[in-house]
Amino acid sequence: MTADEARQGEESFGMRDCEWLIVIGGTTVPGRYLGGKPLTLKEMKKLAGTKVPVKWLLGPVVEAGLKPEGYDHYAGEELEHEVYR
Repeated sequence: MTADEARQGEESFGMRDCEWLIVIGGTTVPGRYLGGKPLTLKEMKKLAGTKVPVKWLLGPVVEAGLKPEGYDHYAGEELEHEVYR
């Protein structure tokens, strides 16, 4: 699901049936975004509050030091390795 789809609510995408939630977050830069709007920190925190059993936050957002509470696992550069473990 994309960030724009996540904004529609967890019921619309059957998130209650998911076993894992993996959020891959990048860092934003000033300017206009043509393909969609990146998740905000507030939205990342809201996703962390869903009832999915295992929640991951991955990518450059973690490398930048943002680790909102509610996620079970965090990984920056070597995200594939961390998820596989």
